[in-house]
Amino acid sequence: MNTENALLSLEKKCTPLPDWETAKQYIRPFLISADKMNKSVSLLNDEYLSSYITNRIKMFMVLSYGECIIPLREELLKQWDVNFADIRLAMEDSMTSLMPLTQLEEHNKNGFVYFTVHHPQSILNSVMPFYKPFQYFMHKELGETYYMAIPEQRTAVLFSKQFLPEYSSTLRNDILLTFDCSSQFLSPELIEVSDAGVLAVMD
Repeated sequence: MNTENALLSLEKKCTPLPDWETAKQYIRPFLISADKMNKSVSLLNDEYLSSYITNRIKMFMVLSYGECIIPLREELLKQWDVNFADIRLAMEDSMTSLMPLTQLEEHNKNGFVYFTVHHPQSILNSVMPFYKPFQYFMHKELGETYYMAIPEQRTAVLFSKQFLPEYSSTLRNDILLTFDCSSQFLSPELIEVSDAGVLAVMD
């Protein structure tokens, strides 16, 4: 199912909704391009639990259950009789259980060493790099400051600071091509990850 269509279908294909004890196992972050979001009146609605993580990427809290991806909003929380803290804790627990399934694949392009993220649920390839425990692990592998690009929902590229000077000449065009050609594009940004958080340093 196309992820944008799934996101916009809301509850229509997901009735009846699972009860909270079932649903809490399937609370996930979900990333969508701000460019796509701005074309959707539905997703501009402030009632959804969402926030920008860069200027080009917005994160929604969703119920990813079966074939359904439902963006969470206050109405659903009331239906489950839970609050935002409950949702946040459920999302953390869910991501904690999913992280061990994540794998990194090393690549070398003309001496430029980078890693791609691979998860059995490929939609999580773009989500996992924004998960704090994953970032802590990558700091050990790539250093206190490293960089990543998330051109589409199923592609995440990470590399250490030492390769930053070669990024524009070696890898940037590949990132832009992936972004331009994907139906599930996210962002062409280059994102710096440090103890201070994440910051887009190139659009």
